[in-house]
Amino acid sequence: MAAVENALRRAQTGGQQSTPALVLDESEIPVSTRNAPSLQNQLQSRARASAEFIARLANTIAPVLTKLPANADSARVLEAIGRGLSPEALGELAGSLRDLDMGGKILLSGSIGVVPVGAVLQLLQMEGMSGAVVIWNDKSEITLTMRNGFVDLVQSRGLGTEFRLGRFFIEEGLVNKDEVEQLLASAPNSQQSGARAAPKNDDPPSRKVIGELLVESGKVNQEQLAQALMRQSSELIYELLRWPVGRFEFAQRPPIDLAVKAKLAMPVASIVMEGFRRVDEWRMIEAKLGSFDAVLLPDPATIESVGEGKLARQERAVLDAVDGQRTVREVIAASHLSSFDACRILFQLLEARLVRRRAA
Repeated sequence: MAAVENALRRAQTGGQQSTPALVLDESEIPVSTRNAPSLQNQLQSRARASAEFIARLANTIAPVLTKLPANADSARVLEAIGRGLSPEALGELAGSLRDLDMGGKILLSGSIGVVPVGAVLQLLQMEGMSGAVVIWNDKSEITLTMRNGFVDLVQSRGLGTEFRLGRFFIEEGLVNKDEVEQLLASAPNSQQSGARAAPKNDDPPSRKVIGELLVESGKVNQEQLAQALMRQSSELIYELLRWPVGRFEFAQRPPIDLAVKAKLAMPVASIVMEGFRRVDEWRMIEAKLGSFDAVLLPDPATIESVGEGKLARQERAVLDAVDGQRTVREVIAASHLSSFDACRILFQLLEARLVRRRAA
C-alpha cells in the first residue's frame, strides 16, 4: 500500500520523488539512496555508527561499574555488567552493532515471516533504492546488492555447494570439477563467489573469485561469466523465497567491488514471479520424491525401451547418478545441478518409471 501511494503521489506531482513511506525520519538519511555514497560519506557513516555503539555501550554499563568498589575482582565486574545488560539494552546495542557491520544506516528491517521477501524487494524496486539487503536465518545469510531498484549481485554464506559459482560452469560443460579445484588450489586467496563469507570492501586486491580465475585462464569469457553470475543470483533469490522464517535489513551503503564489476541489473518482478512458481512446483516434487534419504534404483528394461539417446544432457546426468546406492540427496550432489532442477528431473524419471525406489 505504501509503495502504491508513493507511486500515485509521484504521478500527481509530475514524477517528483517523494520520501519512501517506510522511512519515518528523513533526518536519518545522510544522502539520497538513489546515488551511491562516496568513500568519504561511507567512512563518515561508519564513524557515526561506531560512535553510537560505543556511546550506547558506555551509557549501559558505566552506571553499574561506578558503583563497584575500587578493589572489585573480575567476577564482580562481570556480574555487574550482566545486571546492566538487560534484554532491552541488548536490543539497542544489537541495532547499533548491526549499523556498524552493514556500513550504513539501516533504513528498513523486519521479519520475513511477517513481511514476505518478495514484497520487500518489490518495494525497493518501485522506490528505485540503492544499497544492500541482508536476509538471514539461524543457518544462512544472503546479501543482495541493489542499484536504482535493480539487483546487481547476490551472495551468500552458510548455504550448500550447489550455490557456488563454479557449479554453474560445470553444469554448462565449460569446465569439469577437477579443473575448478585445480584452479582454486593454484591461486592463493581465491574463493568461490557466494559460497563463503561475502567479501568486504577492504578485501586485498589479490582475493579473486573463481569466475575471474576462469576468465584469466581462458576457459570462459566475460559473457559466460555474466550468465553464470546471473544464474547464481537468481537461484539464491529462488532459495530465499522458500525460507519460512528469518529477518531482513536494508541499509544504504556503497556496492562492493564484485557488484560494481557485475552490474547485472536484474529486475525484481520477473525473478520473484519465477521464484513463486518454483515454490508451488517444489510442493508437488517433494510430495512425489518423499524422503531425501531414500535410495533410488534405475530400471534397465524401461531405460532400454525408451532409449538413453532421447534423454537431454541434464536428464542423462541425473540418471547416471542413480546407481542403486546413492540416496536422493547424494544423487542431487552428484548431478552438479541445482536442487530444484535435479529434483524436477528425478520427479520426471519416477513418473516415467525409468527409476524406482528401493524397497526398505
